[in-house]
Amino acid sequence: MSPTQEPSWAHCGGFFSPLSRLLHGALDRFELPVLSGPNRGRKWRVGSGVIACWLGRYENEEMAVFGGLIKPGATVWDLGAHCGYYTLLAAGLVGPSGKVVAVEPHPVNLEGLRRNLEINRITNVTILDRAVGDSHDSEVAFSADTVGFGYGGAVVASGGAFKVRTATLDRLIDGGAPYPDVIKMDVEAMEAAVLEGSPKLLAARRTSWMVAMHEHNIAVRTVEMLRAAGYDVYNIGDPPVPFGTPAKVDYPEYFWTVLAVPAGQKVPRVGRWKQ
Repeated sequence: MSPTQEPSWAHCGGFFSPLSRLLHGALDRFELPVLSGPNRGRKWRVGSGVIACWLGRYENEEMAVFGGLIKPGATVWDLGAHCGYYTLLAAGLVGPSGKVVAVEPHPVNLEGLRRNLEINRITNVTILDRAVGDSHDSEVAFSADTVGFGYGGAVVASGGAFKVRTATLDRLIDGGAPYPDVIKMDVEAMEAAVLEGSPKLLAARRTSWMVAMHEHNIAVRTVEMLRAAGYDVYNIGDPPVPFGTPAKVDYPEYFWTVLAVPAGQKVPRVGRWKQ
């Protein structure tokens, strides 16, 4: 069942109407309860991210799937955590015996992430300021795209506003990081690189992945790698097909998200968040 459609003025895709920009600017540093959705009642710095996060209307279908994957005591990794919208949900669902690792290299987003955790008194989240990919402990250029008031930013081939350190999931886990039961990945076209740096994690087939896609060719490669590693891959929401439909990769003009679970594993039942 699909959650209520987001109003166009509250859309969080990185493009903003004049009304949402006005609201965002007026409330920039306010710390207020989220008004609806899965994080309802949690405090949120309104200026971190985009206005739909505070309204509670950000990626509701993806959030419903994500929440359905998480059990008390689980370990969740949020790759591309931004200012913590998914992190807040995960921290509550795993409970005091669970762990969340929030990975975010963008300094503007890191500030919002730390503050959103602090004002909610969340203590089961570890923050890692790295860019996860296919190389470990190297330095890469990172863009300073501030579309969405700091929402953007990505690893770039050259130039960039600043440098960030890299990490691979396999090396982090080998170094003592908690083993992920669930991974949410929104890494701005670095999806295949993350998988290429995680062969042992993929081969173990113990982790459920929710992956946001950004470029068609990389999306094709990402889905191919997940299937080759023994995962069933399903569409989530965009393009508008029924949840649980095996993922297709012929949507070159569309940003979309997939769920990958070990082959044969049941997918979570998707409900509707109260608005």
